[in-house]
Amino acid sequence: MNKYIQVVFVIAVTAILAHARAQSDTAFTYQGELAEAGSPADGSFDFQFGLWDAVSGGTQIGTMLTHNGVAVADGLFTVELDFGTVAFGNGARWLEIVVNGTTLTPRTQITGSPYSVQTRGIYVDDAGRVGIGTTNPQADLAIESGGASFDLVTTDSSPVTSSTIRLKSVDAYGINTQLGSLSFVGEDDTVWASVSGSHAASTTGSMFLRVNPATYAQLRIMTSGIEVTGDLKIRESTGLLEQSAFISSSGADSYMQALGGDLGIGMTSPRYRLDVLANGGTPAIRANGSADASLAGGGLLLLGDTVARNIVADQDEIQARYDGAESTLYLNPAGGPVRMGPDGISAPISYGKVAADGTVTSPNLRAGSYPGWYHIDNALGWSLQETDIVIATAEGGVPWKVSIVEYEINGSNVIFNTGAIGNDSLGRMDWSPVDRPFSFVIYRP
Repeated sequence: MNKYIQVVFVIAVTAILAHARAQSDTAFTYQGELAEAGSPADGSFDFQFGLWDAVSGGTQIGTMLTHNGVAVADGLFTVELDFGTVAFGNGARWLEIVVNGTTLTPRTQITGSPYSVQTRGIYVDDAGRVGIGTTNPQADLAIESGGASFDLVTTDSSPVTSSTIRLKSVDAYGINTQLGSLSFVGEDDTVWASVSGSHAASTTGSMFLRVNPATYAQLRIMTSGIEVTGDLKIRESTGLLEQSAFISSSGADSYMQALGGDLGIGMTSPRYRLDVLANGGTPAIRANGSADASLAGGGLLLLGDTVARNIVADQDEIQARYDGAESTLYLNPAGGPVRMGPDGISAPISYGKVAADGTVTSPNLRAGSYPGWYHIDNALGWSLQETDIVIATAEGGVPWKVSIVEYEINGSNVIFNTGAIGNDSLGRMDWSPVDRPFSFVIYRP
């Protein structure tokens, strides 16, 4: 009987793969037609089914499925086959049938039904994870290809319609709830960057951008503002990408406007490299500290270069320096009084000493053309006025006086006399020339 069945089955078995149904997600119904001696077979038969990856030879997929005592009526039989999720990947499959111990040839290729053609490349494992381009998904949805992509295209032209990806999570009220994240992963599964969103107490939302390795998110966008962890670099938008600004978070030097342009504080249209607008009665700039100004350094405010002429100021001093040495501090050298204190006392506009031989030691008073005549150097912009106060004092305790004979209003000349003043034989004023040392000072109220 076995030999007879084998000959008959080799030429007479056909198979139809019906639409999957079933008791499990991976089971499908297989219907076959069995003929014996050219006529439909009837009776009970033992069947075995094996799945292979080739029409002959090849590798068996999974294990053999055994169905004993299958009823065949008028040549038709039906069995339910379940090879599991690993059985059907993206490759072709052939079904090998053994009836009552006899293996039938050739194997029957299992083809897709019309409704399943467009699911080619989609794989679902026993855990319900879906793989596209892979039979080993490690997530609920895994896509693998040489250039994996994911497109969302909205065909509705309505202005309120847009493509949307929603990452939703169950709220954990009272604490910070993580709503979802996008991770950028290397080949060794190292997460090198991620974007995540969360909300706190169901009232405020936040978005975080993190680049590995990092403990905290480098960029946090919240309703209260934007926080940056780490250094902040700002580059120009051209192809050169030169750095225009750098703000350090670790104590390194920082800078702004390195490529040019003015910087305004408290305004939108600066006119100078640094333009600061004061707010009400508060100072525009404050320099605070305890660095005492000296020739070697220090100070709170520096104008100029330390290796050249510079002015430095601290809490109560202003000092002129030149490369670590003392220098002259000029105030209003081109004219105009310099007033000091609550009463507006002016500094002297001239001072100095005159030796017995008439030699003058003064920053701006020079000897004139006649003995006792002196004039203020107009190169410094000074001229005598009617309200100026001129004081001269004899030196050395010598019992004689210094007389201010006259001075030229709106001019530069002043005449000193260290002897007696009288009239000559013609009644004109006569004076003795300077022959004794004295000091003088000229004030402008």
